[in-house]
Amino acid sequence: MRKFYLFSAALAMIVAFSVSSVMGNTGIMKKHAGKKKDGKSINCGYCHTGQKIEKKKGQNMAALKQLPGCKGSGCH
Repeated sequence: MRKFYLFSAALAMIVAFSVSSVMGNTGIMKKHAGKKKDGKSINCGYCHTGQKIEKKKGQNMAALKQLPGCKGSGCH
């Protein structure tokens, strides 16, 4: 029975990560696919961890494009 609970917990975690990646903003990810800045891939973590941009709906994209991490070659 313990193996069943461990398997169920692992499966739940996998599903949770899958859903979050599917439900993420695919439009933004398509615009940044394959791009790098300072040798780092541009992905969710680059913006939300490195640049400390909050995850919320309805953000002002014009203001975000003025951040130092969003300027430069290969950027906006």
